[in-house]
Amino acid sequence: MKTVQIGDLVKLFRRKRPGMGLITVEIKDIVKEMKNPEALCSLYKTRENGHTFQQRNAGCDTFIEECGLPTEMAETFLRYNSFHSYRPQKPLTKGGPKVSFAYVRWFKQPSEYEKISIRHNSGWYPVEWLKKLE
Repeated sequence: MKTVQIGDLVKLFRRKRPGMGLITVEIKDIVKEMKNPEALCSLYKTRENGHTFQQRNAGCDTFIEECGLPTEMAETFLRYNSFHSYRPQKPLTKGGPKVSFAYVRWFKQPSEYEKISIRHNSGWYPVEWLKKLE
């Protein structure tokens, strides 16, 4: 599989309408960007101990405050690794957590679930979800 990099035209290849966008920023490993990686350890402990939804949400808020990442990047990490979920989490076994992200500016917006297109013109996406346009 071809890797994507800054300046590539990409699409979300698993969507009904894959869209077309340009990568403007790429983060190879978001964990290395954290100023306080211990915040991630406490977040996983909260997740694996099967706490209530409110306790998991409080753990996510603490992570956002303590990790040292910009808020948008911290929320992206949480969203794409299923930390904001109502269901009890299983430990990650296949593939591990998503740590590589790219900021994409959309020229043709992709679809999302049952919506015809996403609402935003740009956003952070896991690199493994993107494919280079040929």
